[in-house]
Amino acid sequence: MLKAMRENTKVVLWIVLVGFLGGFVVIALGTGVRGCGDLVRSFGIKIDTREPNVVGVVNGVSVYYEQFQREYAEQKEREQSRAGDSFVEDDRMRATMRDRAWNTIVQRIVVAGEARRRGFRATSRELAEVIVSNPPQWIREHSSVQTDGQFDMQKYLQILQSPQGPARMLEATYGELLPMQKLEQSVLMGGRVTSLERQREVEAATSRVGASFLALRDFQFRNPTDSDRAAVKKMAEDLASQSTSASVFARLARQHSYGPKAEEGGRIGKVYRGTRGADLDSLIFSTPEGSASVPLEVGASWNIVFVHDRGHEEDQEWADISQIVLNVTRQVDEKDLEAFFKEHRDDYANPARAKVVIARLPKTASPADEEEVRAEIEAIRQEIVEGARFEDLARLESQDTGTAPRGGDLGEFGRGRMVPEFEEAVFALAPGEISEPVLTQFGWHLIRLDSIISAKESVIKARHILLKLEPARATLDSLHEIMEDLAERARSQDLIRAAQRDSIDASESPLFPKGSYIPGVGQLSDGAAWVFRSSPGDVSRVFETESDFVVLQTIERIDERHAELSEVRGRVLMAYLKDHSATLADRRMEEVARRIAEGASLEVAAQEDTLLEVLNDVRFGRRDYAAGVGRDVEAVGAPFGLQDSAYAGPFRGSQAVFIVRRDTAWAEAGVDTTGLGQRLEDEAAQRTYGAWLDWIIEQAVIMDYREDFFGLS
Repeated sequence: MLKAMRENTKVVLWIVLVGFLGGFVVIALGTGVRGCGDLVRSFGIKIDTREPNVVGVVNGVSVYYEQFQREYAEQKEREQSRAGDSFVEDDRMRATMRDRAWNTIVQRIVVAGEARRRGFRATSRELAEVIVSNPPQWIREHSSVQTDGQFDMQKYLQILQSPQGPARMLEATYGELLPMQKLEQSVLMGGRVTSLERQREVEAATSRVGASFLALRDFQFRNPTDSDRAAVKKMAEDLASQSTSASVFARLARQHSYGPKAEEGGRIGKVYRGTRGADLDSLIFSTPEGSASVPLEVGASWNIVFVHDRGHEEDQEWADISQIVLNVTRQVDEKDLEAFFKEHRDDYANPARAKVVIARLPKTASPADEEEVRAEIEAIRQEIVEGARFEDLARLESQDTGTAPRGGDLGEFGRGRMVPEFEEAVFALAPGEISEPVLTQFGWHLIRLDSIISAKESVIKARHILLKLEPARATLDSLHEIMEDLAERARSQDLIRAAQRDSIDASESPLFPKGSYIPGVGQLSDGAAWVFRSSPGDVSRVFETESDFVVLQTIERIDERHAELSEVRGRVLMAYLKDHSATLADRRMEEVARRIAEGASLEVAAQEDTLLEVLNDVRFGRRDYAAGVGRDVEAVGAPFGLQDSAYAGPFRGSQAVFIVRRDTAWAEAGVDTTGLGQRLEDEAAQRTYGAWLDWIIEQAVIMDYREDFFGLS
């Protein structure tokens, strides 16, 4: 039975379930019984009524806040690994990761419950075999089961026999996972691929077609005339003359700007000289503080900036600005624009907004914490002096996640690349020498100079071990108590005065919308959710971010309301033009299709209408990108169902309308179709399991309380 299971691990669910191990289990080697208890609860073994820290309930199983946050952290780590340097943890990404975390937990609880209901279980023999033969990766990487940096099976077997070892936790974990896999295999018995499906897949892989297209691009109906350009220029001049203050400028930006910050009054914030293009740079840095610029035409838009402040930062000149952007577009009938706005008014609701006082206390390490970390780094140095390999201790102990897996390897670098304290220490070493502990803004380092690549150019190769300076638990508890006392005192006086007594930083935020950051605080979604449940004057509990303890006091709350057209005219105009131009293009192409149906050729139709674009002899496969057409499914797929010289369309693409004529077709020789059968089997398995999973989740009783914690909309 276990052999069959191991051979079938390519099926989606088993891969996901094994992934749960790393995400939800805190290994008993390091955290003991509590980690195991949290894991068991995460699989739905504990059932109780709702408690204050319950994020949701699935089929009677409570989902706890801590459990949800662990899964969120796992989702974040996966997304960071996938996206690399392009990862941005903005509001949209946080919402996406929360949804993934919630869906993962719901699926696990529902599937585990269904497996129990249908009587699937793991036998003692199966549990013993899988625990011995499949130690999870996070156990393999633990120092207690490694020899010379490699997993040691004998040490693992010894730890399994220890009363404090992970055996009981692994039994609980696999005791849930194995029945879930058995249930999965039972479900997948219904997923099969027919010979006809295989034949169609081969045909799709080898079929090629040559076709000609008529394309009518939507932008053709948005191209402005000379009178349109003159009208936009005059509007820009009028707005610049009206912008006598920052508040007036913000109001005009919300009404007229097409820029991405229009809803925020055009507020861009700090920009540095040399980052906005030569023309805009010149405009920004020649405009006096507290005033609006003259209009400037850049490309197909007119730009006006308001300079709030300016200064220098590390020899860089900056300006704090707001901006109005007026795209040069066709003018429209105001009645048509008003009708469009009424039809789409819900798209332009002004969200609820709030203003708060923010008191924050940084999570700084105490002198005792710093001394403790210094003692740890000195102990590591002593181990190296006594013969331990620097690389091994870097992998085990260093908290620099980028270099630790490489044994602390920093690669080659020259002067100016590292912070001054680090640079001074490393360039004073001889090859092979290890530094004394070095303190930088990142923590305590041990540094080993591996080699001098170029003495002339001061290029070296080095490694380091980093222990971060982080406050100990006792220090964090003490800081938390200080903020709890502050919150209690602030309930009888305002938060700013209470914070001043203890020299704690406190300041007012600007108005911010529901569903966004609290300005100046960063990721504090539970705090933002509290704000929009509170009343003016309310003081929050103590919230915690990665770097601070935070207490909030609500000053002002403005309820959600629908905007007036005058407040959002710029945004409405752009949406109207996009919608209207697509409608005009569709109508125009329907006329062309009628002419072709009456006998006109594609080429004659193009000669009669100068807006039409002809794409001759476009060659592609069913899943290919068609030059000039893209991957719009209908337009690209249509010629495969036509006879030679037959027409089809019009088809609406993302930015154009197409009519297609099939010219020729053939089967491509020499196309490698190996692996198609297995891919079809895998896809069928995913479809079968996915449909079944959707069905059992639809039957589940799910109560989602996430809005109480995160302010989800």
